[in-house]
Amino acid sequence: MKRVVVNERFTIIDFVLEESQKQLSFWFSFKHEKIWTSCYIYNSQGELIGDVANWSNCSKVITIGEKPTINATTEEVKEGNYKIVIIKQDTQTQEIEIMCNQNIDEDIIAEDPSFIKGVYQGDFKQIVQPKSRYYKGDFHAHTFYSDGENNYNEVKEDLKQYAADFIALTEHNRIAYGKKDVGVLSIPAFELTTPRGHINIHGIKYLAHHNIDFWKEELTINKMLEIYKESLTCICHPFLNPWDFTAGEVNLGDIDVIELINDPTFPDNKEATIEAIKFFDYIWNRGAKIYGVGGSDCHMKKTDCYPGATAPSIFTDPSTYVFCEGLSLENIIVGTKNGHTYITRGLQLDISINDGKVIPGQKVEKGEIDYQINVCNIKSNIKYRFIQDGQIVLQDNIAQREGVASIHHRFRLEDSSYLRFEIVNELDDVVAFINPIYRGDREHVNITYSNAIEQYKQQKEIEND
Repeated sequence: MKRVVVNERFTIIDFVLEESQKQLSFWFSFKHEKIWTSCYIYNSQGELIGDVANWSNCSKVITIGEKPTINATTEEVKEGNYKIVIIKQDTQTQEIEIMCNQNIDEDIIAEDPSFIKGVYQGDFKQIVQPKSRYYKGDFHAHTFYSDGENNYNEVKEDLKQYAADFIALTEHNRIAYGKKDVGVLSIPAFELTTPRGHINIHGIKYLAHHNIDFWKEELTINKMLEIYKESLTCICHPFLNPWDFTAGEVNLGDIDVIELINDPTFPDNKEATIEAIKFFDYIWNRGAKIYGVGGSDCHMKKTDCYPGATAPSIFTDPSTYVFCEGLSLENIIVGTKNGHTYITRGLQLDISINDGKVIPGQKVEKGEIDYQINVCNIKSNIKYRFIQDGQIVLQDNIAQREGVASIHHRFRLEDSSYLRFEIVNELDDVVAFINPIYRGDREHVNITYSNAIEQYKQQKEIEND
């Protein structure tokens, strides 16, 4: 057993393995539970062989070798000099006990490797469902592998119940190196978690930290965005205090989407959602573009609620639907980057814009817009709104009903205008959001986050005067 006292944010521990083994297990015991601490283990060639992390109930066991856990690779356990890189996101002292050859939890044994030598083993182009349609999924979720409560069998059961097609298990600052079947397309992803905000990174093809040299340079959020620039990047819950996004140096040109609706059962998220959508409209009114997604950010069992909540926090609430010509990792990533998405909470939408020739996120050449939506699963009274250039141009009520409510309106879009659609319930909670269509040329927003927020606040002050 080795006891380590960690005072610095970045620490390297050396240890020697005197002889090769078929399998080697470690148990990491963290004295202080509420300090984000990550431990990355590297072999004598400086290659990543696994990690553990700590917050509350994070997995702290790692087994390397023939029968690895999901947080380890299938590397051979050879004799040599090994290193543990410890990253601590707090000024408090952390104490860690490291013990070898402990029993392991069968629930976290990998079925197959997801990454070998840092390279993702799946095929991003593989079509797992051939139809061209909207596919339902969740871009933000957690398991017991970081700070969630559900194991992989529970995730699989829930996703089947909610009829999901894909999931992104965005664990905090870590990704499973081994595969566990959850019954749907699983996007390799993680939630970059920093004291100044969180960014989900989806579609990981290569682990930047596979080689220990990765840690030689000072890491910043911008550095990570540069490394993963081919992935789908999403600012999480940008206005949800105390996890709001304050990394002002980030250029929004490096961000693909904003999480507009985050776990709506969390009591503080109502105002955060309203603010996120207002900020979204502000960006579009500047003549730029960025797109929106939703994320359940589910951490809890499906029977559990946050204090003060009236509904449980569950996977796919909200759901993000992505239009794809066949379901694949690549099509989900590309479709979401291009805004071919909408968000709902329980409602089912059938969207037809200009007789199906236009889908959300697209530029339209002509100003005449024929917009049709069929809404199903209406369990309460709702109100729909069409928003053009940030202003409500049409709204109406729909009473709770069985069957389908049909919405059909025509609009004219002037050059440089945009049009989007949303639905709110009786409590004015947003329960559906369709990304804009637009006319004219629009570049992806290209401004630092701090400048965008400052200008947004100034605009709000002018409107309030």
